[in-house]
Amino acid sequence: MQLDKDQKHILQLSDIHLGENYDGNFDTKDTFDRTIAHASSIKPSGGFDAVVITGDIADPEGPVDNYLYVLKSAKTLCNRNCNIFVTPGNHDNREKLRKAYCMATGNVDEGNEFLTPGMQFKMVNVGPKMIVLIDTGDGVPFEGMLRLSRYAYDQGEHFHAADTLLFTHKPFKSEGNLYHRFMKDNMLSNKMSADLCRYIAGYFCGHLHHAARFDAAFPVYVAPGIQTQIDPYRKEFDSIVMPGYNIISFNNYSNSTVSVHTVFVED
Repeated sequence: MQLDKDQKHILQLSDIHLGENYDGNFDTKDTFDRTIAHASSIKPSGGFDAVVITGDIADPEGPVDNYLYVLKSAKTLCNRNCNIFVTPGNHDNREKLRKAYCMATGNVDEGNEFLTPGMQFKMVNVGPKMIVLIDTGDGVPFEGMLRLSRYAYDQGEHFHAADTLLFTHKPFKSEGNLYHRFMKDNMLSNKMSADLCRYIAGYFCGHLHHAARFDAAFPVYVAPGIQTQIDPYRKEFDSIVMPGYNIISFNNYSNSTVSVHTVFVED
């Protein structure tokens, strides 16, 4: 795979679970290292314009070093003008994630955003696009969605949903609920789709350990898991161990079309 040097590229990693091996069933460090090496081999000259990790980064009972290892490794894929961005997962220890993020990026203020479940809301410009991170790892993300709608209202005609990409860990299901596991037909309620499409052009999440695309009022992309892929049509741990990631690409002008490539790392 060769990436267009004239485009912007965002790398999405998800569900690494570094340090969790489920009684020896998975070597999470090996699959993560292979994923980083693979992404490094195809990264654009200078690196990706952003790296976003959508949760479940490391074993919550393990040391801070697990989080730090993931973040420092991911940072090697960034170009010199960008940084890594994370939204916490339901398996993450927020205090350890905060400490590791501060150490890896040197940004204490950003790290403090991970302390309050359900309250994370961050916007970052990547070329013409604005990426929005909302915490769905623990609780219902009403506060984050409220802040996005307020921002859009304040911007008025200057706000363009076509230039806004949303990242979370757990996908939304409907108002007051979060999507879980493989309930594909209930990915988003009609009302939730209608509400979100006013603010975003694309939605990127993880949590499922199963790469997928759903079409609502906008495209919804679920990133492949790095720890392991789970086949939704088989029992939970009768799985395909094949890590992967998403590459999100677009041209460097407003309202440009977004393309998404899901890449699997073969053994």
